[in-house]
Amino acid sequence: MVASLRALLTGIWNRATEFDVFDPAGNTGCPPRERRVLELMSRGVTDEAAARETGTSVRTYRRHVAEVMSMLGAQSRFRAGVLAVERGRL
Repeated sequence: MVASLRALLTGIWNRATEFDVFDPAGNTGCPPRERRVLELMSRGVTDEAAARETGTSVRTYRRHVAEVMSMLGAQSRFRAGVLAVERGRL
């Protein structure tokens, strides 16, 4: 019985997903707003133009940028882009 339980646990462990990449909802990529902000940042669009394109105020768009950077742990917009690509979010 112990050998069977060990084999079962080993099989489950080998198919497990890393905790830091697990998404219980099964989503891939990132939420639409986050993706949109990352796309605009990667195109080098000014905050003013990006705000117009997303239908938000410049202040709101900058808040979204700050949230994305914070979520990624980035200190710059460039680093946010690099981290987003590395993590498969863009």
